[in-house]
Amino acid sequence: MIYYDKETYGILVGLTIPAYFGNGLNTKEIFNAAKVQNKGFEFSLGWRDQVGKLKYNIGINGNDDFHNKIIQQSVE
Repeated sequence: MIYYDKETYGILVGLTIPAYFGNGLNTKEIFNAAKVQNKGFEFSLGWRDQVGKLKYNIGINGNDDFHNKIIQQSVE
């Protein structure tokens, strides 16, 4: 089982630009302007066996992203 706590920078978000910048009336532009925190865990379970000449594998994977949060959204 693997637990992770990761921060990702430069997430693309649409931010409203005020009209006084000359881009029109409150237009939206795309910026690399967000920071996101992801927490969760991943797991993998497997079984390998042989019956006579028959070999087989059984496996299952899973994950749970139990905490995804935008921690900053601004243009610096």
